[in-house]
Amino acid sequence: MKENKYTVLAKCCICIGGAVGLVSNCLGIFYSPIAESLNLGIGRISVMATIISLASAFFMPVLTRLMKHIRINHLMAAGVIIDVIAYVIMSLVHDIRVYYLCSAFLGIGAVSYSNFPVSILLKEWYGDKNGSALGTALAFSGAFGALANPIVGRLIGSSGYESGMRVMAAFLLIVCLPCALTVRRNEQAVSEEKAAVSAGTAALSLGMLVFIIVTTSLFNAVNGMNSHMSSLAVKSGYSLEFSAIVVSVVMIANMLFKIAFGFAADRFSVTKAVLVWLAFNFTGLVTILFLRSVPAALLCGAALYAADFSNSTIAGPLIIQKVAKDRYSEIYPRVALFNTLSYALMTSGYGFLLDASGSYTLSLIVAISFAAIAFVLTLRLDRIIRNGTAAS
Repeated sequence: MKENKYTVLAKCCICIGGAVGLVSNCLGIFYSPIAESLNLGIGRISVMATIISLASAFFMPVLTRLMKHIRINHLMAAGVIIDVIAYVIMSLVHDIRVYYLCSAFLGIGAVSYSNFPVSILLKEWYGDKNGSALGTALAFSGAFGALANPIVGRLIGSSGYESGMRVMAAFLLIVCLPCALTVRRNEQAVSEEKAAVSAGTAALSLGMLVFIIVTTSLFNAVNGMNSHMSSLAVKSGYSLEFSAIVVSVVMIANMLFKIAFGFAADRFSVTKAVLVWLAFNFTGLVTILFLRSVPAALLCGAALYAADFSNSTIAGPLIIQKVAKDRYSEIYPRVALFNTLSYALMTSGYGFLLDASGSYTLSLIVAISFAAIAFVLTLRLDRIIRNGTAAS
């Protein structure tokens, strides 16, 4: 079957679902069982997510160079295989040092078939108005997470977390690998981008680059709370099964918010969409902070919190496309490096704040502060982009 933008989108949806939905968004469901099994604190277990993020961040520039010499589908397929092997090893060996090492490989594998290559593919196939396509693809991280969390949570409760890891490995191998291996680039778009870069395009000013890095890194710092949603529910007195439902609500809302965000960004502007989504996110975090002892309020707050997934995953690429244009492949890894470092730092940071204070109250206050600062900076970013002062 000949490749077209719809088959590319479908394959990208599956790859995102595996790389982000299973590798990142489902990781939190393992925190409490692993911590109990190894008799360690949540903070030390959440370092796994930090390692995944750090490995992803530092491998991305390498991935950019590899894309110049190796077909993108081969790189994506290799990433899936790396994640499968890492999950299998983690299911067999009960040692935190091995988990840390495998987490590094999970990060390297996941970044090879997730946001960066997917955003490149969709930009090539859908052009400048690719927000709705990118939002749809990234929404599958929520869809897969929503489906996997209760299933894996129940499996962990009955058979242990090792069984959950093996199921994830099997899904990646059977479903994600064929999609990654068969996806193709739009060769015409690739040629046009090379010609545009060779002809020379306006460079992104250093000040603007730093501003974008700081703003988008705050989105990702807030998103670091995501991997703690399961243990937050447990710490609030709920069962592991209910905590899995909380995570599923986050994933479903994540999916809906991303789809809506993509259409809003194409219809209005990416910065205006970010401002509205930040308001949702802020409201959700405040609700969790003050009303998390009420089950319905916790679920509502978790759903609104999920708006940040759109900002941390879709907004960055669309903003960079807007200001960097044909140099997207060059600029994106630089911004993503800091974004991922921010996420990595705060993923474990929230865990250590929990261990130090005994509750998630301080972590939530920090996340709310980040969201408020991000709102102010996005207002400024919106004015800069509208005035056309991003380039120099």
